[in-house]
Amino acid sequence: MKERMLSLLLLIFCLTITAEAQDNTTFPTLGDVNGDGTTDVADIVEIINFSMGKASPSFNWDRADVNHDGIVNMDDVEEISKQIILLQKESKHSLQIHFTNGTTETIMLNTFPHVSMTSDVMTIRTNEGEKKYSRADVLEFTYQ
Repeated sequence: MKERMLSLLLLIFCLTITAEAQDNTTFPTLGDVNGDGTTDVADIVEIINFSMGKASPSFNWDRADVNHDGIVNMDDVEEISKQIILLQKESKHSLQIHFTNGTTETIMLNTFPHVSMTSDVMTIRTNEGEKKYSRADVLEFTYQ
């Protein structure tokens, strides 16, 4: 168990820093979907928005396909979540869901949100409960 936890922590460390070659060439980090140099919840938001057909200009397919199955979907979100979950326990960051009617709902990341989607329904489960939303009502997600 200790070896597995150590391996997971090493993976998180390796994925949250940018690798640099000896000639100072910077290589993109797998999971760093928005290209800001770290793999974090903002990258999860990028994949969720991509899944809703609202990819940002900074979205990078190659870095988003974390599990290398040729598809960018919620399985990749799950993999990125596993990478950062230990770092989020004390997080004061939040996920905002913006709706087409102009309202916004905030979900604190330290509640460990898990997002799943079907063609019509988005379900968000946290340690505080579960909420379902019509995908047609969700405009986009943002991260603060």
